[in-house]
Amino acid sequence: MVRKLYLCLFFIISVQSKKLPDYLQDLRCSVENDFDACFVKNANKAIPLVARGDPNLNIPKMNPLEIPFMRMISTPTLQLNLTDVKVYGLEKMKVLENKFDWDKSLFAITLKGENITVTGQYSIDGNVLVMPIKGEGPFSVLLDNGVYKVRCVVPTIQKDDGLLYFSLTDIEANYVFKRIVFNFENLFEGNEELGKQTNEFLNENWDLLVSDFGPGIANIIASMIKKVSDGITQVVPIQDFFII
Repeated sequence: MVRKLYLCLFFIISVQSKKLPDYLQDLRCSVENDFDACFVKNANKAIPLVARGDPNLNIPKMNPLEIPFMRMISTPTLQLNLTDVKVYGLEKMKVLENKFDWDKSLFAITLKGENITVTGQYSIDGNVLVMPIKGEGPFSVLLDNGVYKVRCVVPTIQKDDGLLYFSLTDIEANYVFKRIVFNFENLFEGNEELGKQTNEFLNENWDLLVSDFGPGIANIIASMIKKVSDGITQVVPIQDFFII
């Protein structure tokens, strides 16, 4: 029913509106012809193009994605803050599957990032599992073969121009990794022996640490999707998203 409504609106609305960028025009899909399969195929073509950034759509450059500050972990037992963060490899992510429930306005997408590396400066204080940890300095985290399942609500809103627009809300992200490799430099005021032991402990127990580090990582992926989506959907009406 919702799909038919969209198609009717495409034909009855004749006012001029902003269009998709030229580099995305040829990647549109038909809502009536295997939309989900088309979306997966064309989204994989679009990712490296969108990752270049587009100031006209307020889409940041994502190769690398730069984040000034992240409160990665904040619990009674552990505080981890990150600054000058750079995320490498997002432009190489692949869409594995996609599902759009038109009637319920639900969108689900599964992405894979084979090697995403996060670097920057860290400040940590507290306990990881049973091990005390304290320090500040450069860090790197390798996310090996991460699979991210993102689900969100995509309601439609009508703006003053009379046109309908998508709006991305209620984003949820789940994740699994083949492994995570940590490297925190200058732990314990530069004590090389303690630093080496701590990094080895983190890497030997990475699977037990996913519950601590995973939400922050998932937030990066969800934030990336939100920024790209908002940059486009806030100015491009629904009628320009599909081939009709």
